[in-house]
Amino acid sequence: MLTIRSLILRRQALEMSPAVLVCIKSLTFILALFLLLYSCSTGHYKAIGKNGDASYYNVSIFHESFSKVLYRAGIDLNKRHFSGLMLIKKLPENNSYRVVFLSEIGLKIFDLEFYFNKKNNFFVHYCLDAFDKRHVINTIKKDIESMFMNYPTEVKKRVSVVDKRENIVINYKLRGINNYYYKTINGDRIFKIERRGLIFKKADITLENYSGPFPDEIFITHKLLKLDIVLTQLNI
Repeated sequence: MLTIRSLILRRQALEMSPAVLVCIKSLTFILALFLLLYSCSTGHYKAIGKNGDASYYNVSIFHESFSKVLYRAGIDLNKRHFSGLMLIKKLPENNSYRVVFLSEIGLKIFDLEFYFNKKNNFFVHYCLDAFDKRHVINTIKKDIESMFMNYPTEVKKRVSVVDKRENIVINYKLRGINNYYYKTINGDRIFKIERRGLIFKKADITLENYSGPFPDEIFITHKLLKLDIVLTQLNI
């Protein structure tokens, strides 16, 4: 038996204008597409660990014994090319890392400092005009922070395995953070990072040839910004 409420709802549905019906159909399609994309982006991982499995998280890119490294650097930003040297140095007295990018003739392009504290403070000492845009400098900040792996204690962690290649995937997730770290099952070095948003991938970071407490080569590409970075260690 139909209730009064169901009769009213049915009548209201019949009285909907064509424009409203089209709007509802469009929203339904968008929701279905969102669910499909989200499931495709996360469905190929099988969870095998939670926050308590500390052994899975005992990995690093710049090891705690790291002090400094000098890279030959190339950066392509919006069809402009910048090349020179990038120094990454640990400053124990400041509890921070300093990242300085100099041109081939010694001109400073940017000078950034990353503090390791509860707020993960970040300070721009200098930035060339081409990089002095909020979305550009924030992207570089998040790229470098993802390699330092200095996360607050409340970050959510999940360990998964990719069945085909048997790689371990470690996901760190917090508001504004959704990073996936890849390593082989028997290895202790990260070889790839994926920085993601809610649905789409934002950046790929490839790490190669660890000869010490850091990778000798780093390749960073972005999906939503014309920004590519290549770093190759200089042995001096």
